[in-house]
Amino acid sequence: MSGKRKKQAKPPPADADDDGNDRKRARASVKRGRKVTQSKESDAQHYLQEMPLNLLYQIFSHLEPYDLVIISRTCKQLRQIILNHSATTVWTTARANAGLPDPFPTMSEPAFVSLLFDPNCHFCGNVARGHVKWSALVRVCKDCLSKEFAPLAFISNGEQLPPALLNTLPQYYDSSSKATYYLKDLSKQFVDEYLSLSSEDAETWLSQKVEMSERVQERVGDCKTWLSAQQGKRKLGLKEARVDRINAITRRVQELGWSPVLTLDVEFRNHRLVNQTKPLTEAVWAKIKPEIEFFLPSLHDKVLLKLKKDRFRVLQHLLRSWDDQQTYTFVTPSHHDIGLWEPFKSVIESLPLDGGSDPSIFNDALQQLSTLVEEWNRKQTQKILGALREYQPDATEADLHLSTSLFNCPHCTPRDIEDGGVRIFGYPAVLLHNCWTTRNGSKSRDFDFEAPEWYYKDGHWHDAPSVVARVEVDYEAVEITKKIGAVYGIDVTSTRMSTMMALNPLLQYAFRGEKVFTAWGNKVCVQRGWEGIEALTEDLILEEDILQKKACLVSDRNNMKRYYLCKECPSFRSSLQNVKRHLKETHKIEFVREQHWDFSPLASLDTVFSTYRLRERKPGG
Repeated sequence: MSGKRKKQAKPPPADADDDGNDRKRARASVKRGRKVTQSKESDAQHYLQEMPLNLLYQIFSHLEPYDLVIISRTCKQLRQIILNHSATTVWTTARANAGLPDPFPTMSEPAFVSLLFDPNCHFCGNVARGHVKWSALVRVCKDCLSKEFAPLAFISNGEQLPPALLNTLPQYYDSSSKATYYLKDLSKQFVDEYLSLSSEDAETWLSQKVEMSERVQERVGDCKTWLSAQQGKRKLGLKEARVDRINAITRRVQELGWSPVLTLDVEFRNHRLVNQTKPLTEAVWAKIKPEIEFFLPSLHDKVLLKLKKDRFRVLQHLLRSWDDQQTYTFVTPSHHDIGLWEPFKSVIESLPLDGGSDPSIFNDALQQLSTLVEEWNRKQTQKILGALREYQPDATEADLHLSTSLFNCPHCTPRDIEDGGVRIFGYPAVLLHNCWTTRNGSKSRDFDFEAPEWYYKDGHWHDAPSVVARVEVDYEAVEITKKIGAVYGIDVTSTRMSTMMALNPLLQYAFRGEKVFTAWGNKVCVQRGWEGIEALTEDLILEEDILQKKACLVSDRNNMKRYYLCKECPSFRSSLQNVKRHLKETHKIEFVREQHWDFSPLASLDTVFSTYRLRERKPGG
């Protein structure tokens, strides 16, 4: 006996045996499951195979045509049953139930159905969905297209083939290369067969091929029409399925306490978990619910911000209509000011999502607007008067209406000069100036303006409220106006702005070899130099025949604005049409003339007046 001890196996850990048994039991369970599944499948196949053929055919005839193709691929026994010649009526009935046209004369029923529905390439089996070459009656992927099709030289064997034969060959036309390619094997077979026949037999053979090809092409048109209709039905079905899922998720979201307005948003409806065709079951909802709940708060903030912007735009349109109906001399500030006033700001910000953006949400706030506008006019007038007193210390409120009370905005002037001029304002137009600002550039603009997020548009530049704009007298514009007054003998220092508008002194100068004229308002804004400027002489005439000493070059658009004052009661400001009606109805003036109203535009002078070329009057003209 050897002195060496025999090796003994180490005892396994206490839980090792249990783990091993668990793994064995798991594998056994999987095997049993597979056996059960395979057993069930084999039992079902056996049951179908034992079923009487006439009953089996009757069941199969109620299936979709492509379902028959799929069943024929499950096992050899079913393939033999379904592809048997005696099953022709099954295919015919299924095709008729689906509304399919008759198959091509050169194809069997199964091959025809496979061509229409099977998404796989007929050559390699890869997916080639949508790539049916109807002139060849094959479905082919891009890779096989270059392998299985060839140009004419490959199949012609150097022979001159008649066009009638070429038209019958399986082919496709490539629009990029503008060439026709032929299915190699079948085309070569047809060509070889044609060349092997005698002239008389070849002619008969070819006429039969041509006739068959024409019948096939007619059937191709029917197939395309049917497929197009099916695609339309499928799109409609998918659309309805998406709507059903969206509606189902919408109900779930509302049950979670969220506003239904959220579910109307495009971002919600396009969410990858929402915009699907798969039905929403309890299991599906349980799976997607956490991500939907995580997504909803951020969506709520976005939708609410978008709604606030919509309310701000609605307010803009409301104020435009409201202002058109007013007749007092106060000017109405833009929505950039009023939107930040209470109670308008609270309407925009405080209403929940369900509050919407209908104009009626501002009805109560509009009842207070007249008082608010009047107060704003008083404060802004004092601000402008302060700017005038820096230039003219003893100026009074009445001096604001003089033609020499011309203002600009130091914030906007550098940008205006880049654009080809300076915006010059008289009073009360200067009250309405909204300074350009950037969303994040208020500090560089030398004024402190912090606005809520909904205030900003999507672009880079924005209007700040007029109350934060700094206004100052434009000394150069004042001096130019004084020179114009000297040329025409007008004491501009005592002439009201409305009178200067009516006089509208015109100036002429040479520009690129032509004589042009400009209105005084345009002169102080754009052509700010004085070289070569003269008063307009009477020997010049405009083609448009608007050379009238008192003419105000005002567009129809301006005539529709509240740019006109009634001279009989200067407290009445409205559009030209309304002022004329007011003069007739209130003051009983039968023939209304220009002397009955004042033109007082609420805009920069350069937007009212323009520059025109002059044509010299010909001798004797």
